[in-house]
Amino acid sequence: IVTVLDARGNVVEEIEKHEEFRGEEIASVLINCVKPLQKKFSNVVGVSVGMPGIIKDNRVIFSSALDIENFDLGEELSRRLNLEVLILNDANAAVVGYGLQRRNVVYFLLSVPYYLNLSVGVGAGLWLEGRLYQGGTGASGEFEMNTLPSILNDSSTLDEVNLETMSLESLSHLILRLSEVASFVIYLIDPETVVFGGDIVLFSPVFREELKGKLLNRLEKRHVPNVEILFDDRGLWTIAVGAARAFWKKILEDYEFARKILK
Repeated sequence: IVTVLDARGNVVEEIEKHEEFRGEEIASVLINCVKPLQKKFSNVVGVSVGMPGIIKDNRVIFSSALDIENFDLGEELSRRLNLEVLILNDANAAVVGYGLQRRNVVYFLLSVPYYLNLSVGVGAGLWLEGRLYQGGTGASGEFEMNTLPSILNDSSTLDEVNLETMSLESLSHLILRLSEVASFVIYLIDPETVVFGGDIVLFSPVFREELKGKLLNRLEKRHVPNVEILFDDRGLWTIAVGAARAFWKKILEDYEFARKILK
């Protein structure tokens, strides 16, 4: 997913491409996406990437989803594109768009695997006191594998199963565990807004209402009132737009970064 923002933060172009790659091949794939846009928009000042994994100082420390470990993706892209680069964890990129209007937000990014007998993935983007929080090593919001259960016990795939038509009974274990994980994070962070995004779009409105009800019930028992619970239907587009807006926010807040771009 590629999004181009103008200087006012408005989306001026959106592109969706599908390509298979593994590991450090990601650099060439991203470059092939950006170069045509550099020709179309002569005043491109930088590139921002939202991707799964632990990111620290534009380096991919580890991404199990993309099979990458200790790869300086930011340096590689900057060298080959001659642009300033910002690399973000995908959940962190997603939370930026919501955080710009709120002070404390938790964004839960769900990832449903192709084979439904594998555990559903989840990560959290944290926006605290008006700023993106990434922790000391860039690993904030990361969860262990198998934090959430699988959807099925057999190896059926997303191509074979319509999650939107599955019964609540079939998904009850996922709803329960997700509400437990979300409530625990809410107790720790005390946000005013919680957003569920990513592959939440694959589930039905009934699933979402059941999840919301379970979560609110847990919060009420602990006397945690007035938490806004939202569901993001934009999927990967939210990550793309959030990553681009994070780049502009860094220009406004980081003098040295802005100076490199405006020189």
